[in-house]
Amino acid sequence: RFADAHVLRVARVHGRAVWVVSFLDPLTPAWFTLWVDSRSFQTLRLEMIATAHFMHNSNGRFNAPTSVEPPAAR
Repeated sequence: RFADAHVLRVARVHGRAVWVVSFLDPLTPAWFTLWVDSRSFQTLRLEMIATAHFMHNSNGRFNAPTSVEPPAAR
């Protein structure tokens, strides 16, 4: 299903060695770029570009405590 996959470069994100990987999903169609931790294989960052749409996703610490707060009152 995916085409034209490449490891573009090796980089560092927050001190971690990562592979920057790119591929095409021809069914969408959309180009994806992922920053993947080379030790844990966790995706740390994802970008997607498609016709009239783009997306950017950054992941923080995995298995870390989180909190959810309501929006401030008006």
